[in-house]
Amino acid sequence: MKTKCTLAFLILMTFNLMAAEKFKPEICFSSGECQEKHSLDYSNICYKVITGLDANGNATCTHQCVTMPFGYTCEKFKEASIGICKHEQIPQYNSDTSNCYGALDPSEAP
Repeated sequence: MKTKCTLAFLILMTFNLMAAEKFKPEICFSSGECQEKHSLDYSNICYKVITGLDANGNATCTHQCVTMPFGYTCEKFKEASIGICKHEQIPQYNSDTSNCYGALDPSEAP
């Protein structure tokens, strides 16, 4: 019974969302659909890179930035096969190079 109710709810929810014009382009079954509906955005992504060691043996670092594409993914509703297209999140960056925690080895940098 629970499965039938859940399925009926999902079908009803799908029709209600599709009926609302503003949600129509956002409904998705896969991230591929979202990528077809929305063009890529390009943003600068910055990260810390280890440059060496100071006189005390502590790591020194700098920051580097690259331009990367960001698209959309299908964020599915809980226990559902449908979802809404959501823009990928751009990672937050801490530009403080006095603390090299989390800095990448130069060989790992994009």
